[in-house]
Amino acid sequence: MVIHVGVTGHQRLDDDGAWTWVRAEIARELRALADDAARDGHRAPALVGVSSLAAGADQVFSETVLELGGRIDVIAPFADVLETFTTRDARETYLRLSRRARHVHVLPRSGSDQECYMAAGRLVVDLAGIIFAVWNGLPARGLGGTADVVAYARSTNVPVVCIDPITRRTRRT
Repeated sequence: MVIHVGVTGHQRLDDDGAWTWVRAEIARELRALADDAARDGHRAPALVGVSSLAAGADQVFSETVLELGGRIDVIAPFADVLETFTTRDARETYLRLSRRARHVHVLPRSGSDQECYMAAGRLVVDLAGIIFAVWNGLPARGLGGTADVVAYARSTNVPVVCIDPITRRTRRT
């Protein structure tokens, strides 16, 4: 059995310490998925994380999947996405993680950056059986933001695990 888990989420948090909580919560939720599969009679399910490797939540999620022995599939919203990263650390992490990916799928450019981000978010949802959303519950700041991807997941009946870095609460919707 293979469990495909997608991710969407914030790139930046005002409280840098929240990333430690987010990483631990992602690991806890991933382990719970594996435990649930084992209870259902499946042996050691393989874990595949589906991510665009954006700075922040996507990269933390992907690192955690790999640390737990899983694999990652990358959905790049367009070929030159690396040019949009604002920090050297985020660019280097993107490159390091993409080299470890099982697959890297680069979408053809189809409009503005935001339209491409939304297309990538939709594909992440379409490939996943569940979505982890590192999200404060607020509207997206632009097309393709976390709220838009969560809305798409809900419209397609893909379960969403909301990991709120502000309230430090996790809920399934």
